[in-house]
Amino acid sequence: MKNRILIANGHRVLTKTKNQKIELGKSLLIVFGAVFLFTAPFVHMLFPKENRVVELFKTDLYKTTIKPIELRILENRKRYDTSQISAKEYIDQNDLLISKFNEVNKQNKILIEQTIDKNRFFGWRSVRSFFIGFGIRIVIVFLTLILTFTISLIKIQDVYLKKAFRFLEISSWGLSVYLLVWCFWKDQDFPLSAYRLAVVCGSVLIGSGMVYFVSYKQKRKNIESEEKIKFRNETQLIIEELKEELLSK
Repeated sequence: MKNRILIANGHRVLTKTKNQKIELGKSLLIVFGAVFLFTAPFVHMLFPKENRVVELFKTDLYKTTIKPIELRILENRKRYDTSQISAKEYIDQNDLLISKFNEVNKQNKILIEQTIDKNRFFGWRSVRSFFIGFGIRIVIVFLTLILTFTISLIKIQDVYLKKAFRFLEISSWGLSVYLLVWCFWKDQDFPLSAYRLAVVCGSVLIGSGMVYFVSYKQKRKNIESEEKIKFRNETQLIIEELKEELLSK
């Protein structure tokens, strides 16, 4: 008998210790989630503002195309200041150099954009810009996850309110998944048909949620009205019974 009591006590201690570890794990997970939510939007600060490959290309392009023209413009001005060329010659040559400068600069912009497109990070111009977008979107995903856990912990008896929360949850997950997928989408944007489909589906889900929510409010209003009428009738019945009892005495 004594051994059974000791075994039972030991089992209780082990169960209690296990539960404490589980609760500690949940608490640490919540703390980690809070820290992650706070730091995720700032991770981009660890990365350079521009793509290094693009910046090196810009520098090389400037040295080989723009800088020589700028030096020629300065040289032309120096020759005019030292009276080596006339004013007309200076103006003519300067107009040609500026025209060439604008043409080369326009071509360089096209080349730079092409280089940016070739060196995009998941469709973003740089790693920093990617983590700016990702940091904001991952927070929305975590908040949706919190919403899901919160809804699962709430005991909702009313079927309309329960369905309304379910549609809210589905809509939130739909938006979160859409934004997260878009973040990793390598192309510049989704096809137009995808946007139309997303808008239609989102509108149906949100609209359905609103319908169920309004239905819930209406049902609660009807129940409250019925309860008031029932209470009034019962009160009136009690008063009449008391009157009859007093009159009989």
